Amino acid sequence: TQGPMVAGLALTLWLWIPALVLIGLTALWTTREKYILALLVPGFALALGLLPEIGYAVRGVDGVAPGAWTGLLLGVVGGAWLLVRLTGRGLARAHR
Repeated sequence: TQGPMVAGLALTLWLWIPALVLIGLTALWTTREKYILALLVPGFALALGLLPEIGYAVRGVDGVAPGAWTGLLLGVVGGAWLLVRLTGRGLARAHR
C-alpha cells in the first residue's frame, strides 16, 4: 500500500524546486536551518502517508483515523511551531 504514496512523492518532487531555491538563496537562515526547512514539507508528506499505515498495522481499521489525525497534527502544529521559531531566530540575527 506504500506504492501510491511513493509514486505521488516522486511525481511531485519537482514542484518543490522553487521553494528549495528560495530557501537556499535567503540570508535569513543558517545552513542548518535551511536544511530543516527544506525537509519540512517532504517530512510532513511522509508522516501523513506513513502514520495511517502504522495505525492500520497496529490496530487494524480502527487505527487509520488516529494515525491520520496524528500525522495531520504533527505536520500542522509542529511545522508551524518550527517555522515560527526558525523565522524568529533569523529575524533576531538580522536585527543585530
